[in-house]
Amino acid sequence: MYINEVCKECNLTKKAVEYYEKQGLIQPATLENGYRDYSEQDVARLKEIALLRKLDIGTADIRAILESRNKAAILSKNSYLQELKLQKTTAQQHGIEALIRNYDLNKAAQIIEQEIDPFLSIKERLVQAFPGTLGMYLAIHFGFFLQGTIDGPEKEAAYRKCVAYLDGLEKTEIPEDLKRSIEAAFSLMEKSEMEKISTGVADSIENIETFMDEKEEFIQAYLEMRTSDEFKQSEAGKFQTLLREMLQKSGYECVFLHNLKILSPDYRAYTEKLSAADAVFLEKYPQAADLNK
Repeated sequence: MYINEVCKECNLTKKAVEYYEKQGLIQPATLENGYRDYSEQDVARLKEIALLRKLDIGTADIRAILESRNKAAILSKNSYLQELKLQKTTAQQHGIEALIRNYDLNKAAQIIEQEIDPFLSIKERLVQAFPGTLGMYLAIHFGFFLQGTIDGPEKEAAYRKCVAYLDGLEKTEIPEDLKRSIEAAFSLMEKSEMEKISTGVADSIENIETFMDEKEEFIQAYLEMRTSDEFKQSEAGKFQTLLREMLQKSGYECVFLHNLKILSPDYRAYTEKLSAADAVFLEKYPQAADLNK
């Protein structure tokens, strides 16, 4: 099928079809006369691409969806991003409506300050900076602590450093094997499950003694598995090592988490409780210290 026929069949412009071809989303055969010959598979894929674009999904995520065995995971990531954008759009609409009524700049500014979450940019960047739905998990996890306002120069500086870190990380080339492992590890979790994990971790920190008593058998089995040579040589073990090395190299702890503690008193309090819980846990299970080696 020639491109003019494809455009009519898929309701796309010639420019759009050529763009998707340049992006590597379709690869039509080239005939001896130089014309491109689009197969039925190419046409079906173009229809799929057109639908995804109407849902405001970018070409990078479209490529991932087309290649993924778990399309739902990537769509969940985009759905979460749409939620964040909707929050901002709704607040902006309220600000415009205030200006329409009597062009009250103070009222519009007050609406924007109250309704636009100043931490939306960090959440959005977290989603986009990490492969698969790992960024979505981190945005949900840190979202519990990213509340309130950015008041004072110290918090403003910390905010800029967090944003700069995530912008830099988004441009970093992540090794393909690590990217695939991340996508596989987080692809099966839905938003509700991610929220449950984060709240579960917070609850166990608050009641570490109770957690250890109730989960003693599970903890023993888990530590035995995680510290075994078999696990270290497995794909899961290699994934843990590669991910830890990537985060350390990028400055995840010394830049991002450090500034997050400045930006969010709630997160700083959480990390203090986490350190205290770790100390109690390591006293009972000293072998757990090997998990981060």
